[in-house]
Amino acid sequence: MIMKPGYGDIKKVFEVFSTPEEVYKIDSREKYRETGLFKTADIELLMNKDLKPAEAILLYCEEKGVSVLTMDDENYPKYLLEIYNPPAVLYYKGTLPDFSKTALVGVVGTRRSTEYGEKVAKYFGREMSKIGISVVSGVAEGIDRAGMVGGLKGPTPVIGVLGCGINVTYPKMNADLYQEVLDRGGVLMTEYPPNTPPYGYNFPIRNRIIAGLSLGVLVVQAPKKSGALITAKIANDEGRSVFVVPANIDLPEWSGSNALLKAMGILTTSIEDICFELSPQLQVENVKSSRLQEKEIKLKFDDLPPDEQLVASTIAHYGKLESEQIMQYCGAQVMNLSSALVMLEVKGIIKSKGNLYKINRDL
Repeated sequence: MIMKPGYGDIKKVFEVFSTPEEVYKIDSREKYRETGLFKTADIELLMNKDLKPAEAILLYCEEKGVSVLTMDDENYPKYLLEIYNPPAVLYYKGTLPDFSKTALVGVVGTRRSTEYGEKVAKYFGREMSKIGISVVSGVAEGIDRAGMVGGLKGPTPVIGVLGCGINVTYPKMNADLYQEVLDRGGVLMTEYPPNTPPYGYNFPIRNRIIAGLSLGVLVVQAPKKSGALITAKIANDEGRSVFVVPANIDLPEWSGSNALLKAMGILTTSIEDICFELSPQLQVENVKSSRLQEKEIKLKFDDLPPDEQLVASTIAHYGKLESEQIMQYCGAQVMNLSSALVMLEVKGIIKSKGNLYKINRDL
């Protein structure tokens, strides 16, 4: 018996049954039907009690150094477990990060990317890696590959989520990327058993894993109908952030990005936008921008009055803030916020654009 990848009621199954063994031991179609959990096709799979295919998969994994992760494993990604239909099994090669301490952001987009799109995806991948965010990618051509290549330029390992078996390289051009991910301490994972071909219908199912692993998903150059939009919608439905790099309005092939911006996306033009949106989660996960850390160390603020010290430290910590947010974080501890902001700007410690304040990085 092998559960079908993408099976939608797996969490409900384990609310009713304590273990997979209990599901396996049911001996009639009628008993499966009585649970109300299984469709006819699923029941036919479950009635096949032959364990030889599963045993063959486990033997292959053992021989080829492929690890297997199940939902009840303590190393199972905690955010992935929260989605509607988490994969019952993950096959992986490489080193799993500590999912309780590592922030992950997916990078998705078109396979037919432009030079500009790839440049943007590489920029975000690199900058996220620098600040301790692990890039999650579907390892496809185009934006997926570019985001992962960028992530590999930084110190944080990356994660590739495949739409095929762990021993299948798709597309073939990414064989070098597969190896570099592993060489740099990253991990490749899939819910599909070894030798599963890259069928087209696998990839939309796979996309929920990219969204589920991540605190947010960054979309670059998305066509109106694309897997990137599917991933973004899943992320939004699961309460994750959807970051969108705006597309040229003269290029209708990327109209999906701008439509996404109107519907649910966060306008994203720099790494600071991601840091700002995810700052509460990043703080919980003990992940902070190395640039902001350096700035906090460099700027002791010892010579500033108490109000200005507090305001400057708060802005440095979060990257950029509006005055209302500064007031929210500082509270009654700052007697005159307007005066403190004016003096910090006069002294060249902060810069403002409209109502948005950030540390002057030219200090």
